[in-house]
Amino acid sequence: MPGYELKLTGFLKNISLITVDLSGKRVSERDPIEISNLPKPLFIPEYYETTQGVASELVSVLDSNPYGDMTFTVNNKQAFAFISNLKVSLANEKPEELKLLLSADNNLADFVRF
Repeated sequence: MPGYELKLTGFLKNISLITVDLSGKRVSERDPIEISNLPKPLFIPEYYETTQGVASELVSVLDSNPYGDMTFTVNNKQAFAFISNLKVSLANEKPEELKLLLSADNNLADFVRF
């Protein structure tokens, strides 16, 4: 969206704040942000919840990589997400419910059932 700018305003904003990153680039809070300069988003604000088919080895995968994204299959299509919430049965230590925050690499049409 070249030419479009995002200007953050509000009483909680410190417009006099200027940040300098490690490369020496100065960023002022009062300056507008050109939308085309923003990096690719990491996630989309959509959740996917499931209670069936949760793999029992998911807990050990989480222990080894708690902040990584994961792949799963929905409607025979590969999807990508970050784990937001995992409920585990204390009786047998098996996952019961999984809530995923969808990655920006997904096509939301894959989640629609016809």
